[in-house]
Amino acid sequence: MPCNDYEDMWRWSVESVPQFWRALWEFFEVPGRGLRDGDAGVLANSAMPAAQWFPGVELNYVAQMLRHVHRDGAAIVGVDEAGERSEISWRELPGRIGAVAAELRRLGVGRGDCVAAYLPDVPDAMVAFLATASVGAVWAGCGQDYAPEGAAARLAQLTPKVLISGRGYRYNGRWVSKQADTEVLHRLLPGEPALIIELPTGSEDPVVEMVPFDHPIWVLFSSGTTGKPKGIVHGHGGMLLEHLKGAGLHCDLGPGDVFFWQTALSWMMWNFRLAGLLVGATVVCYSGHPLYPNADRLWELLEAERVTYFGTSPGHLHASKKAGLEPLSEHDLTVLKTLGSSGSPLSADLFQWAGAHTGATVSSLSGVPMSVPPSPAVRRKCPRILVSCPPATWVSICTAGRRIAAP
Repeated sequence: MPCNDYEDMWRWSVESVPQFWRALWEFFEVPGRGLRDGDAGVLANSAMPAAQWFPGVELNYVAQMLRHVHRDGAAIVGVDEAGERSEISWRELPGRIGAVAAELRRLGVGRGDCVAAYLPDVPDAMVAFLATASVGAVWAGCGQDYAPEGAAARLAQLTPKVLISGRGYRYNGRWVSKQADTEVLHRLLPGEPALIIELPTGSEDPVVEMVPFDHPIWVLFSSGTTGKPKGIVHGHGGMLLEHLKGAGLHCDLGPGDVFFWQTALSWMMWNFRLAGLLVGATVVCYSGHPLYPNADRLWELLEAERVTYFGTSPGHLHASKKAGLEPLSEHDLTVLKTLGSSGSPLSADLFQWAGAHTGATVSSLSGVPMSVPPSPAVRRKCPRILVSCPPATWVSICTAGRRIAAP
């Protein structure tokens, strides 16, 4: 790896694409099989949109996460707005996944079938996803903040074999029951899917199904503002490597870190937060209003859980600033390394406020006309960012904002 500094690393990653992705595979010790020698073993065909990555390779996103299950401590922590807390330890997690995976198989779910979820941001949602992916099924999730008709507009396109839902959640000081909405959604889905309301528990490790590199892992949906929501399919291998790069290199996460992104199942940041598990970090879920019972609810959570990477939205940062909060002086944020922002553009004023009042490096991940992975925290000016990720095109972005063009 001919890299002496960040500039060398960046240039090598975009000019020697097959070598970079092979090195990433080896660096993170991906437990796959069938990787061939040479550049063609990584990128057999570079022509877009039919680029062929890692031909003949079999792997599973969940297998990478299971490399960390012998660690001590929590893998997933769940907190709600009332302060109720739950956690799933690393050693407990395989049994939780295995129990749900066994139930899915009992219901006839196998490779390529769809499992739909209608859940709040709770640990059970992450367990349900991991179980789904472990059997080679395809995940599609909607948050319970969606009306059943809105959820059905997305999930019905996939004819799911199973619908996983929950009884409801707390929001803004009250209990929001979703039992009636779940019944409506269940009726709106074609094919009479099986319904799971409470996940089974157990202690048997999951049997992980190895799948081709481009086998579908989940379907994310467009906003629906210009018509019917459109499903976007992502593959196991592309998401595994991109998440390892994003979490392990860009976000600098690893064992000992606590990764909290305030999100919901319908938002792609929920999927990105899963990447924390791939690199051995503890992942925190939050269910409820981010400003209840007071404007510094999430800042209190950061202190209590010793969060090292906090992801939020410009809206939340604006609300914190408007409320006159000073998180750095009002809370112990000494372990907070990075604050990520996404969902909409982060203004220069809010960028400066966030850095000054948290003491963290601020990373604006998105809120631009296209999706861009988080850039590493490099404390110098970069003339441009060049991104390549399987299976996607390469894009050159001028930070001055004058153009977006292919290289």
